[in-house]
Amino acid sequence: MRIGFFDMGGSLAGCPEPLERFAVNGSWYFRRNVTEGCTSVHFSALEKNYTAVCGMVEGYQYGHMDGFEHSSASKTPDDLYAEGISITHGSSPRHHLWTYAVGQNANPS
Repeated sequence: MRIGFFDMGGSLAGCPEPLERFAVNGSWYFRRNVTEGCTSVHFSALEKNYTAVCGMVEGYQYGHMDGFEHSSASKTPDDLYAEGISITHGSSPRHHLWTYAVGQNANPS
């Protein structure tokens, strides 16, 4: 059963709120419309049980990368624990499935 799908190929493709859609060199992308904090998109499984999550995500980083700057061992998916894209399930608390995180080189020269 498909729960979420985005077809980025056409000019009429929908963008889930609260993300915003924009084009660069003829390619379409989504981005969060805030400068700090998290943006979440929720997909309902219609109370169906599932045993696997499959999919593909491409992520691009712009600006500063400070997602792990204030990290601690007690961070959970409900906290700002990574800078990038997280796939979680459930609510209060959310449960981590997968994260694509970005970070700086320890010696940027």
